[in-house]
Amino acid sequence: MQVEVRGARLWFDVDGPALVPDGPRMRRRPTVVLLHGGPGSFDHSYLKPDFARLAEVAQVVYLDLPGHGRSAWGDPASWSFERCADDVRGFCDALRIARPVVFGHSLGGFVAMLYGARHPGHPGRWSCSPPTAASTCGGSWTGSAGPGATRSPPPPNGSTAATRGR
Repeated sequence: MQVEVRGARLWFDVDGPALVPDGPRMRRRPTVVLLHGGPGSFDHSYLKPDFARLAEVAQVVYLDLPGHGRSAWGDPASWSFERCADDVRGFCDALRIARPVVFGHSLGGFVAMLYGARHPGHPGRWSCSPPTAASTCGGSWTGSAGPGATRSPPPPNGSTAATRGR
């Protein structure tokens, strides 16, 4: 699927519904927005095998960042982490995703951190697993709608947060 955000076409895929039956009512589940690594030809597809089962408890949205996958490439001179972070906000607004849980891997991790910093109060939570930052900072980072971010403990044996638990 695709949506127009800030003058650019962004491609995305969705696993699982946002609303599920709960007796006579519909219950809203959290929406998780996943941001892939890169740069270059990367898209969201490599995230699906590991995150598809999350659709049992949440709506999972896989977003191709601008200039990646099937999203519009646009002018490379306009590409920046700031632009991507603002596009994540615009994407969520366009799809009416309130208080998303945003997870970014590698390049997407840097975008998730910047999104959280530039748009405090918009995400329900955010988390990232950028291998460079994780190894430099000694763990993965998470944030919430409140001020600040917290750092998880360093992974065992010097592995990066991206490989923890595998």
